[in-house]
Amino acid sequence: MDGVFEDLPAVHVKDAFRKLVQNGNALMSAHVTESEFCSGGQVRIYDEENRFYGVYEYVHDRHRLQPVKMFLGE
Repeated sequence: MDGVFEDLPAVHVKDAFRKLVQNGNALMSAHVTESEFCSGGQVRIYDEENRFYGVYEYVHDRHRLQPVKMFLGE
């Protein structure tokens, strides 16, 4: 499924915060392993075991990643 979004950069959520992404919550930069995604674009979200969860978008004025489309259980 994630191959459709291969043009988007990949970002990995830290294991301690995996429940946040599994529940479709917004993520702060401290919740992810990468730090060079803050350009305001969309990213692919994975856990540290490389499971794809969906597409998030960085909202600069809120300093967080918000879900755009989730692919849970697929």
